[in-house]
Amino acid sequence: MLTPLTTDDPQQIGPYQLTNRIGAGGMGVVYLGFTDDGRAAAVKVPATTLVDDPKFRSRFRQEVAAASRVRGRAVAAVLDSDATGPRPWLATEYVEGRSLSEAVLARGPFDERLVTAVAVGLADALVSIHAAGVVHRDLKPANILLAWDGPRVIDFGVARDDATTSLTRTGSLVGTMAWMAPEQLRGERAGPAADIFAWGACVAFAAAGRPAFRGEQPQAVALAILNGAPVLENLPPLVAPQVHAALRKNPQTRPGAAEILANLLGRPADAPTDPAETGRLMRSWWSPPPGTEQAPHPPPPRPRPRPRPTHTPMPGPGPARAPRPQAPPPMRAPAHPRDGQHPHPRDGQPARPGNRQPPHPRGGQPARPRDGQPAPRARRRALP
Repeated sequence: MLTPLTTDDPQQIGPYQLTNRIGAGGMGVVYLGFTDDGRAAAVKVPATTLVDDPKFRSRFRQEVAAASRVRGRAVAAVLDSDATGPRPWLATEYVEGRSLSEAVLARGPFDERLVTAVAVGLADALVSIHAAGVVHRDLKPANILLAWDGPRVIDFGVARDDATTSLTRTGSLVGTMAWMAPEQLRGERAGPAADIFAWGACVAFAAAGRPAFRGEQPQAVALAILNGAPVLENLPPLVAPQVHAALRKNPQTRPGAAEILANLLGRPADAPTDPAETGRLMRSWWSPPPGTEQAPHPPPPRPRPRPRPTHTPMPGPGPARAPRPQAPPPMRAPAHPRDGQHPHPRDGQPARPGNRQPPHPRGGQPARPRDGQPAPRARRRALP
């Protein structure tokens, strides 16, 4: 949910003009930003209390490197970053839509078709993530956005290269309790199998509206993950076997992301993945929940201020007035009325006959003849 910027928030990060907050936590703030050409991005800025911590700096650089390698339809792509500056930041594709956790809390469990779409979309994302040699390690409903065309995985904040050793000390926990694999809770190395366990827990949450491992206290949740059986409800027949296999305690016995995706799509496990076909099949099950965006468009950018004129412009002409209707011109009497007609008829009316005498002639002008008499000829003056 977008919220306004506070007085302490920056206005600009890199090439991005910040307009809103997307989310905030103890690790930092994620902003909505726009480039000059209107391209939207989710800009992640760590908290100022962490930027001077060498360990955090190392983790942030690792996040940027890991996220930059991942390419796929179901992940938010990295657009730009600065991991070494005084205030590091990471810009990723902005995805409109609620998170899986928000949608389930708002509307309850998903129907079978939506659960299947979530399962396929997340498996597709893990195929891309693991193919890049990255382990997410914090896949959870809050990091899954329900976009117009399917779920998207975001936030590689605790991701790491699968070929490197962990930066955290032995026995520390990296992830979120209810979605962590048993090996993570034991402080062991978390590989791709830990993401598979989280995949099963997230799909089970979408189907039941509640976590598969429950407890009143975090310790009770941890014990349920380590030793208890998951509570699985309302799973579609196509999805249920894959979730059961993903939630096995032993990471060595869990299937891989490509195998899960192939089983969901009814293809052989060794068949090559066709991203276009996967997207088409996933969308056939996908009907975004209420509150999810239905069109692939970012919100409009904040309007840029207009440059101030260097001189005071002259006021332009106002709106043109409609012309006033004009009456037709009056009809004039003929210059030489016919005998027996009134010399000045009314406008639009014929002259009436009568015996009215013409007016006295003006000096120097010949008099008009009476009715029935010829007009006298005018005398010409001789030129001197």
